[in-house]
Amino acid sequence: MSENIATMLPTDRMILLPVKRSIRKALTLDYQVIISVSKFEKDANGDVVLNARWALLTNDKKELTLRRSVYKDMSKAVDFAELAASQSRLLAQFSREITESIKTF
Repeated sequence: MSENIATMLPTDRMILLPVKRSIRKALTLDYQVIISVSKFEKDANGDVVLNARWALLTNDKKELTLRRSVYKDMSKAVDFAELAASQSRLLAQFSREITESIKTF
């Protein structure tokens, strides 16, 4: 996802946290994205589902956006390659949503 978002913004200033405390103290972040994925799998119907909560924060932890995002790919993946392709499509959609949110600030 970080590669997707960095490409969509575009920026080379993408840092995946956590990092060492000494490095973190030296960083000035424009934004921080926190993501909690509760589901990212094929369901009983054969659909691939991505369900996540995420927040966009400023460097001083002020909340700009708090959302729940649910994506579903109903292509009925039957093998590993199709499952991986479906998951990749969902991650791309999720990355676009986060990127568009960042662009509004």
